[in-house]
Amino acid sequence: MAQLEIGSSFAGYHVLDKLGSGGMGAVYLVEHPHLLRREALKIISLSVSDNTEFHQRFVNEARTVAMLNHPGIVAIHHYGVTDDAPWFTMTYVDGTDLTHGGLPDTDVATIATRASAALDYAHRHQVIHRDIKPANIICTREPDGSIDQVVLLDFGIAKLADSTRMTATHAFIGTLAYAAPEIIDGHPAGPASDQYSLACTIYELLTGRAPFDAPTPSAMMAALLAKPAPPISTLRPDLAALDPIFERALAKDPTQRYPDCAALAGELTTVLAASSGQGPAADSVPLTSGTFGASVAASPVPDAPAPGLIDGNAPTVESRDRSPHRRRNWLLAAAALIVVAVLAVAATVWATHRSDSSPVDAVAAPSFTDISVGVFVSCAIRDREAYCWGQNDHGQLGDGSNSNQTTPTKVVGITDVTDISASGSSVCAVASGEAYCWGTLDNIRTPTKVPGISDVTDISTNGSSFCAIAGSFLYCWGTNTEGQLGDGTTTARTAPTKVESLQSVTDVSVGDETTCAIADSDAYCFGHNEQGQIGDGTRVNRLTPTPVKDFTYPAAISSGDTFDDGTTCARRSDDAAYCWGDNTSGAIGDGTTTTRLTPVTVLPDTLSVVTGYGATCAITTARTLKCWGDSRGPRGFDDQLTPADVPGLKNVTAVSITSGTSCAIADDDIYCWGLNSYGEIGNGTTDSVRTPTKVTFS
Repeated sequence: MAQLEIGSSFAGYHVLDKLGSGGMGAVYLVEHPHLLRREALKIISLSVSDNTEFHQRFVNEARTVAMLNHPGIVAIHHYGVTDDAPWFTMTYVDGTDLTHGGLPDTDVATIATRASAALDYAHRHQVIHRDIKPANIICTREPDGSIDQVVLLDFGIAKLADSTRMTATHAFIGTLAYAAPEIIDGHPAGPASDQYSLACTIYELLTGRAPFDAPTPSAMMAALLAKPAPPISTLRPDLAALDPIFERALAKDPTQRYPDCAALAGELTTVLAASSGQGPAADSVPLTSGTFGASVAASPVPDAPAPGLIDGNAPTVESRDRSPHRRRNWLLAAAALIVVAVLAVAATVWATHRSDSSPVDAVAAPSFTDISVGVFVSCAIRDREAYCWGQNDHGQLGDGSNSNQTTPTKVVGITDVTDISASGSSVCAVASGEAYCWGTLDNIRTPTKVPGISDVTDISTNGSSFCAIAGSFLYCWGTNTEGQLGDGTTTARTAPTKVESLQSVTDVSVGDETTCAIADSDAYCFGHNEQGQIGDGTRVNRLTPTPVKDFTYPAAISSGDTFDDGTTCARRSDDAAYCWGDNTSGAIGDGTTTTRLTPVTVLPDTLSVVTGYGATCAITTARTLKCWGDSRGPRGFDDQLTPADVPGLKNVTAVSITSGTSCAIADDDIYCWGLNSYGEIGNGTTDSVRTPTKVTFS
């Protein structure tokens, strides 16, 4: 198993800390190279260089989990195999598990309701959890102590209900005390077995102990198979009204249990509310009966949209348990764990104890998550929807018209947008894991799905060449005059073509005739190289991905046009920014106008660096903005050969630049400045401005 060093880079991610390890892998706190978001990265402890079956199982299971989109289920963001080590990243949450107990009954009702909604959602999409237990459910809380989130961990061992052919015969994964009898008896897991495990968990939360206990695994299995669960009233006489509920949910015959988890939670919360003399919990959905279809008009927690690729911009949730019992950094969910046949107690809890005790408030989801500026057109993502403004002669605003707009107009037909890339005549976006493009010389006025690729996480275009990351691989299409599609030819491609030499791709940027990407923790560029923008120390064009020379641990990369040729910039995992290529206007930022054929250090502490049209901007670790280069670029005056502050912006999270116009997200608003010929600044006018001006959203 790969052991990562703090401060190093793995699969393009910056490694911040090691959070834990166990028999099946290690988990690290990492930073996403493009979104500047903390995630949890899990490396599975198996070398799979020669294990074709595992490769297939890993990909299938990772995709299955990533397709789930529900507030009670962790988000899987990315996955791949690097140096023969399977890995995936997931949302990082700092909360508390349920193993400490001591919860009021009202909290137990809320937890049961929320967990049931998540499980039923997964079951409707043919995914079984298989390991529900107190340690695999975590809660975050509001400042007043009320429950904020209830999230299920470790869907990594979940499998499609009909995929038992990929599972060892009679294999059993889970913790024995919460395992359904049919699983012990060798039958496949199903929704009813998850319900049984949830009932065991609720039983323990209410009483302080699981329904069954035994000194040895064999005795435990015998009890699970043959003995009825003790009535909860033997431990909590005040909850005698719950006896028939647990008798049904813990029935040995799975067909005798509730039709779904919501039915169980509905009756449970109704009885608990009556026992406490209170009305039903806010999250509960009372049932008039326990029969299938009875009075269950809505799920306790609304389902998320139909499954698609999980949102790459889902916010990182960081909240801290305010109870002194236990503090754990949870690595939410897992994807594609190896199937292990165990007939003993097994606990695969991915958590570590942290030494710091300072509270960390929950991070609210930002309204704006991406910004992209093309020539005369600007686009942004706001609340998972795409907006564009400026020139619209080719339909590049995506609103169904050809009318220019001086303020943002919503792109029609796509939702759950996670990435957007604007050029002069066309725009592309990622929505629900699919790639869409519009505009171009064909005047496509509304988003059109790009065929042949799915599980898309990132897309980039210069208007005539296009590249997208799909399932951790890179696909490119369009104009290919200089080999910028990376397929070894200069033949134009009308459909996405896989760049065969790259895998575990985490970032891509399409410049004028040069494309750069990060794959397997290395930086590669290909295409036009007259000014050394490929970074291999030569001026020779490259038709296939070529490693950037002497550049290790890349985190993100930007391939930009210039008025003369091209410049490339990248950020390393140690936060240092580097640039190379054309420097006629000072876009490299090293104080000269000398072309550089290999990377040159520009700034030591950056969160992001982007370049285009002879100018470059970087977000510092203090979240201020520095820019340099061509006077027609982001500063609007004489060429600036070294980084200089852009005044008036703080808490900057994203920046994009093009010929004479720049935009940035700062304090969760969008500001633009520079040329404004067609309204691309978005302030309702076509007057150019020299200082950041807030974009007007209606």
